[in-house]
Amino acid sequence: MGLRLESLATGEPEQIIDSVANALTSLEGLDQRWHVAIGQRAEVDTDHVAAAMSVCAEVLPPPAAPDVETLPDGQELDQRLAEKAVIGAAVHDWPTGARSQVLGTIRSHDFTDARAAATWQAVEHLSEHDAPIDEITVAWQGWRVRGRTGNGLTVQELRETRSSALFHEMGAATLAKSTLTRVADQAMIAISQCAQDLRIDPTALIDSVATHHVVVAAVAQRLTGEPFPSESLAAIKKRLLDRTRRTPAQVVSTSAPFERPSSYTADLRPSHISP
Repeated sequence: MGLRLESLATGEPEQIIDSVANALTSLEGLDQRWHVAIGQRAEVDTDHVAAAMSVCAEVLPPPAAPDVETLPDGQELDQRLAEKAVIGAAVHDWPTGARSQVLGTIRSHDFTDARAAATWQAVEHLSEHDAPIDEITVAWQGWRVRGRTGNGLTVQELRETRSSALFHEMGAATLAKSTLTRVADQAMIAISQCAQDLRIDPTALIDSVATHHVVVAAVAQRLTGEPFPSESLAAIKKRLLDRTRRTPAQVVSTSAPFERPSSYTADLRPSHISP
């Protein structure tokens, strides 16, 4: 399941979410089988019998063709420029309105550069407290908490991000996809290590695997254009399980027509997974 989850990271966000929802149903079936085996449950629910057996029989799906609609000519920014672009949009609100877009999408864990991550935490703090945001206030806030977050970008470096801000939408997409790949890779490693540790109780193993799947789905949701509200992993898990229990007709009737937005506005903060 870890390998399958890792392979999904290159696919379409909706494919990832659907696959995670199916995996969670399979895990629920396996959990019921385990509790039947140890005498804590009478039988497995009928709708979980096939799901519990199918988890071992599935073949790894081929990677989906990359989605190139969000970026011109299918190109993405490199990580460094993407980080600079979203910081520039947030600090300078350039183009006008870009600040609210990136603040609703990007989180500090999306940054691989420690100084950029520290700067983003400073921006988030100022925004949460309705304080003025510009290169001076951001640099000051970063300097004020440097003992906790590390050094952020300097005033001059922040001033130079304005020219990159025009690429903030591509930057946001690049960071979200990069985080998705990173989280899926880490989930695969964690699931494999957990499964190989015979000291871990099967119930705890199943719960751990399910949690890693939910985290990946939460990151993938940021790329669909249909954001979930900010909520706990338990709430997201329930939402995904409910997704598998609806009939195709119900799915059609309750889903709004999909339109890819000009920018991403999802507000999900997936739990951090250590490598």
